[in-house]
Amino acid sequence: MNLPALPSISSAEPRVWTNWGEVSFKMRSMLALVKGFNQTLLEDKNEALYSHEQRREFYSIIDQNMNDLNHLIDELTTEWWLNEQAHKAQANAIPRIAEPKEGESSQETMNSVSVRIQRETDALDLPLPAYATAGAAGMDLHAAIPDDEAITLKPGERRLISTGIRIALPRGYEAQVRPRSGLAVKHGIGLVNAPGTIDEDYRGVVYVCLINHGDSPFTIRRGDRIAQMVIAPVTQAEWHEVEALDETNRGAGGFGSTGVEAKENGKNS
Repeated sequence: MNLPALPSISSAEPRVWTNWGEVSFKMRSMLALVKGFNQTLLEDKNEALYSHEQRREFYSIIDQNMNDLNHLIDELTTEWWLNEQAHKAQANAIPRIAEPKEGESSQETMNSVSVRIQRETDALDLPLPAYATAGAAGMDLHAAIPDDEAITLKPGERRLISTGIRIALPRGYEAQVRPRSGLAVKHGIGLVNAPGTIDEDYRGVVYVCLINHGDSPFTIRRGDRIAQMVIAPVTQAEWHEVEALDETNRGAGGFGSTGVEAKENGKNS
């Protein structure tokens, strides 16, 4: 008689079993198979039904599948733990309304989110990024350059400047690095890649790529406020490929297709 069929778990993708209920089902099925095999041996007093080699092969299959199940359970346990940590981090990252200060109404408060930050050893004396006013969207970033090494940007020149900080954003958030309007208007100082994007999984030093669009040299000194950083929520897209897109009045019009003059009654004047 042939050995009872027992599917090998190792031959399938572990992600096929996505919850503990299915793992439990696999274990119960295997235990039932072992029980049935042992019962057959007890009833066959002459032990002629299975040869020694067949019994050894059967138990080897059982042992292999038990190892595979243990491995699968370890994977699911790790995946469950990581998901729990991600859910906790996401829950902590949900924007919350700050408690109103004395004299403020609840409508006057801002959303807030906790962000971990670490200063480099050469920037411990510099201020942390901070909001200049109660209603500011961006925090000022400071130049973490040596006291005796001021940097002068010539017109048209660009330079990567360290801010001396590292941040760990909560899940679902990004940090945008933007130019400061005062530097842009007065001196023509901007960012090459404005706005710069800091992803939530980036752990390196935050740098600012400044460029001088003005017509005069501009000097940067240690501690100068050179840019601003805005913390913003992020939505990730899931693509859905289709044969055709829906039609709109605009269609493929772009790059100035609507003109620059003021419009009247929905039409270009």
